[in-house]
Amino acid sequence: MKTDLLRELDEPSAAMRILLELSKTPQGINITILHGIMSARGVGRTAVDSSRRALIAAGLAEEDRMKNGKNKTLTILSTTFLGSEVARKLLEVQDIMSKVSQNQSARIH
Repeated sequence: MKTDLLRELDEPSAAMRILLELSKTPQGINITILHGIMSARGVGRTAVDSSRRALIAAGLAEEDRMKNGKNKTLTILSTTFLGSEVARKLLEVQDIMSKVSQNQSARIH
């Protein structure tokens, strides 16, 4: 059975926020740091993890695991080419929504 990848991304609420954050850092983000960034924005660890899996399943993100000098494994999440393209479009939508919001605020005052 073929899955609807867009529907898979709808399930976890943080997927788009993560994709936008990844677009700011082309080299990728350490998962631990990503959890901290998302936590500061009110997104819980479970939502981050399920969104991360959904982004990878959709081919929008990928993970690399690297050993550091302390026998720890660092997991780096980054966008794929397709993920970068989607993030670029999301940034355009975000910009439009910001302009709409500013126009509504101007009309209220």
